[in-house]
Amino acid sequence: HRRIVATGCRPVGRRGSGQVTNSLEQLPNFVRDAYRLKPSSPFAPEDTRLGSYTFLSSVQSGIGAVVTAPGGGALRAQINVSLPVQAEGLGDLAVSQALEVRGPGDVIGIDEGQIIRRYPTPHTTNAEDTFLVHVEFDRPELPWLFSPKAQTGIPWLVLVVLADGRWTPRAGVPGLPAQVDTFLGELQPLGDVSQWAHAQLIGPATTGPSIDDRLTNAYAPVNLSRLLCPRRLEPDRQYLACVVPYYDAGRQTALDTGILGTLEPAWARRPDGSDRDTAITLPVYSSWRFGIGPDGDFGSLAKKLLG
Repeated sequence: HRRIVATGCRPVGRRGSGQVTNSLEQLPNFVRDAYRLKPSSPFAPEDTRLGSYTFLSSVQSGIGAVVTAPGGGALRAQINVSLPVQAEGLGDLAVSQALEVRGPGDVIGIDEGQIIRRYPTPHTTNAEDTFLVHVEFDRPELPWLFSPKAQTGIPWLVLVVLADGRWTPRAGVPGLPAQVDTFLGELQPLGDVSQWAHAQLIGPATTGPSIDDRLTNAYAPVNLSRLLCPRRLEPDRQYLACVVPYYDAGRQTALDTGILGTLEPAWARRPDGSDRDTAITLPVYSSWRFGIGPDGDFGSLAKKLLG
């Protein structure tokens, strides 16, 4: 597999777009904007309604939204693309090609510039334990960008939170992500992973510009995506938050194990918790540390009042 890093390039809209190359500009029928998807309602910053949002369970754009899921142990999704070819004096031809789309086993990291917010703020020492740890990305489709199964809502990234004393850093292989040794007891089960990732758009879903319009570049400044970790935090404790791969193939590639891996989750938990102290090594695409303050936030005080 060729290894790549998820970058800050932003595709246009859910349906994707193409842009012809300069070499075609000399043709007599060349139209510069023929393939661009433009919103019917242009984005106007002064009309932004803060506090009114639409949440999407997943966003997949362009080819990624219509790919055929891999089969037979393959790691990359596929799509058959047909292109009509016309030439003067000849009948129409159709050229078809089966394309493979890069998947989670091709990725070794993410562009840190895509991260626009982390909560708690890195190096915070007194965060409240009643809020969920989360990270926000600039691109609304980034958590599903390399998901090999269209329309399932399963992200290729997961946010985990590890308690101090239960993790050890590793330098990793040069050119690859850092690593962390931890235990399965620190990691959430992945059966409901799709519920802990979403995209956020400005404005209500039922009025104003359409969802497709709001997923175009015109609305990019106010769109984002978010990963959350369901772990409950404890007062007076230090934690490490890590963005890690969801798929086993992504884990094996970023650890440089020489194993192709599978499209199964990167880890599995036993329902009875008997694997709590089972060791596991994960590649870390991004991380930050923070601390939780002493007991006494609003949530704990409310519980005492009810008691």
